[in-house]
Amino acid sequence: MAEMYPKNLSLYQHTFSEEKVYNALKAQLPKEVSVFFSVSWISIINGIKEQSECDFLIFDPKYGYLACEVKGGTGLKKENESWILIENNEERVLRRSPMKQAEESARYFYEQYRKEYNYNFQGIYGSIAIFPNFKINDPVLYDNNPKELVLDISDMSNLENCIQKAFFIWKRAHSVYRFSQDQKQKFIDLINKRIAISAAAGALISDKEHELLTINRVQDNYIYMIKDYNKAFITGGAGTGKTWIALKLANKMEKLGKKVLVTCYNKELIKFFKKNLEKSCVCSIDELLLKDGINGNQINNSSSVFDEYSSLKYEKYDCIIVDEAQDCDMYIAMVIRMHLIDESSSLFVFYDMTQNLYDKDFKDGFLIDNPPFYLRENLRNTSSIYSWAQKNTNLGKDVITNQIVGPKPESIKFDDIHDLKESLENTLIKLIDEEYVRNEFITILVDEELYGLIGDGKYGRWKLVNKTEVDYNEISCYKVDEFKGLESNVVFYIHKSNSGASFNYVAYTRAKYYLYEYILKNK
Repeated sequence: MAEMYPKNLSLYQHTFSEEKVYNALKAQLPKEVSVFFSVSWISIINGIKEQSECDFLIFDPKYGYLACEVKGGTGLKKENESWILIENNEERVLRRSPMKQAEESARYFYEQYRKEYNYNFQGIYGSIAIFPNFKINDPVLYDNNPKELVLDISDMSNLENCIQKAFFIWKRAHSVYRFSQDQKQKFIDLINKRIAISAAAGALISDKEHELLTINRVQDNYIYMIKDYNKAFITGGAGTGKTWIALKLANKMEKLGKKVLVTCYNKELIKFFKKNLEKSCVCSIDELLLKDGINGNQINNSSSVFDEYSSLKYEKYDCIIVDEAQDCDMYIAMVIRMHLIDESSSLFVFYDMTQNLYDKDFKDGFLIDNPPFYLRENLRNTSSIYSWAQKNTNLGKDVITNQIVGPKPESIKFDDIHDLKESLENTLIKLIDEEYVRNEFITILVDEELYGLIGDGKYGRWKLVNKTEVDYNEISCYKVDEFKGLESNVVFYIHKSNSGASFNYVAYTRAKYYLYEYILKNK
């Protein structure tokens, strides 16, 4: 059984024909073969950016790779120079022949490999087309290719043998065949990077929306699970969906006509809640204290704050939702709970002790007796990013990584801050100008010690700014603790080599698709 990427096709938008080929490749090819579904790539034709896609990329470590174009329908014909696909008694004119489309994908990955590693791919590479629903009888439809490269319904039960024959056909076209283990791994890394960069650039937005529907169902089930509890702890590692569940709970309580308070310490996370809630009172814990009449000079003395509440009159709520509660100590937890109207009011507390950056402990301050509900499945990061976070911090090891593999994070150490800045600028230019990742999809996280050296700078034509909604010439930049609870398609994490494990875990797990780690060595 082949290694499939993704492992579950149902999370992606696909055609019936693609599913048919996916299942056949998975069942018939041996386990050492890797099959990548829907690898997007971008070309520039006459100065115009054009989005293309390889339906399947089949990688066999014994030989190399084949780019595969799949066409469904019930027939194919060629009239003059036009290629026409027949679908449900209707005709669709194709931009080019299916074989030509597959050849373009094969050539793209060859050129991309050479560009990335500065030497030629020396395995076999080529292309095939698959028509899983009908038979190709006319040799004209081979488009000047051998029959072995044009597979149809008669080949669907014998794909392993057919694909091996296709590799042998393409082997004749390559005078050099020295496929080392290093090249094999580099090619896999290149494809994972291509998939991640495409996702980061927005190429997979429709697929991610489809995946989000599945995630929504899972999260709705969590909410249903706790519906009979009016007070509950919900805990889980980074990316397990705690904030999204908190948001859904708040929306649900709003619709029930409840008076809702949503709070946490993180001001950027508060902005997210405010943007997505209409009726709830949304404020940071510090803002809540000030609103209640606590003197700003007292806020950092939580025991003094707690004592002050005995003489204060303050607003109370039917439902309180606390996110990132690991930032609270016992006194602040008790203060928050005091804002409930009565014991029948609801209190939902979301936390993750692996992200406890301030060494706080709310102990039994929230007075919730029930054991916590645990969220275990990471919904945010590629498995490569989350596995990297687990390995390098020894935290969050009880979390299950998701099925999207993605490339390994790139980690570079620098002796000099100027070299680090130069590399940052060059990589930003490459991502935005060559890979077409939009600047608003990139976030730079910096540790406390280096923030003053990095955060006010300008890199290429982009100025770093401390906000999430950016102009065309800006890129978001935050200290690590400011961005806790939030996420970004691409993250640059810049820090000294002695940063703590909890800070590293938080920073790593903000990245959805691609993570760059820039480490400035301690001197």
